[in-house]
Amino acid sequence: MTTTNKKIYTQRNIDLAFVAGYLESRGHAEFRRIIQKRKIGTSTYSRFIFRTSSKDSTMLNFIKDTLGVGNVHGPYYTHSAKNPIFHYQVNIAEHVFKVVKILRPYLTHKTYEEFNTVCEQYRKFKEGSSS
Repeated sequence: MTTTNKKIYTQRNIDLAFVAGYLESRGHAEFRRIIQKRKIGTSTYSRFIFRTSSKDSTMLNFIKDTLGVGNVHGPYYTHSAKNPIFHYQVNIAEHVFKVVKILRPYLTHKTYEEFNTVCEQYRKFKEGSSS
């Protein structure tokens, strides 16, 4: 009996590959450490999100449904845009890690490294703030 290395393309694989390609061109992961100075002291917190925007809310809802996490926000109207803009956003750290893990097989090495770098920045921040 011979075995082959043929990939089996299911609709799920195709959907994930499409989402990965879309997010490679239009999405970004972001980590920011924010320090707020107040009268009663200083507080530090982090912002760790994965986000993309589009004029097509149907596309963003497809991404949300395919990945199983995140939210679609909008419509947002700006003075320069003729059509409203919608945002798909994942802002729970565990969900951002899940998105990167799910999409890993479909991302280019460069994009995966960019997303992974942001994830590592977040992990280092959390390790330092829990000490």
